[in-house]
Amino acid sequence: MKKLLLNPLFVSCTVLSAINKSVELFGYYIPFIHAYMDDFFCMIVILTPALFIQRQFIFKSENYVFSMWHTIIAVTYCSIVFELILPLQSSRHIADALDFVAYSAGGIVFHLFINKPQPIPSVSRAELNIANASSLV
Repeated sequence: MKKLLLNPLFVSCTVLSAINKSVELFGYYIPFIHAYMDDFFCMIVILTPALFIQRQFIFKSENYVFSMWHTIIAVTYCSIVFELILPLQSSRHIADALDFVAYSAGGIVFHLFINKPQPIPSVSRAELNIANASSLV
């Protein structure tokens, strides 16, 4: 089940997001990346560990996946919190309609490329024969 947290897309998004935050801490901002990259990665970085927790501790199944509605609710929730509520609470946060597009795109990428049942390793007929033969001994 830990393969999910090692998914190359999840790892890449997490690393790129961390690099972006580090660069921003030093005062360097690339306008488009600063404005939308974190919002795009947000759904991937939040939903992948959430899916891992569901698989590992709740359903105990590598085949569990979020429904499309789970993803839509997560996108809607983040959009409301980060684009409606926080800008009303603090001047540090600015509402931007394109952020909703970025959250949605990240949700779609998560749903299409990460939110998949884990493949079950195939066992050859020879391996089955060996296993059956050894159990008879």
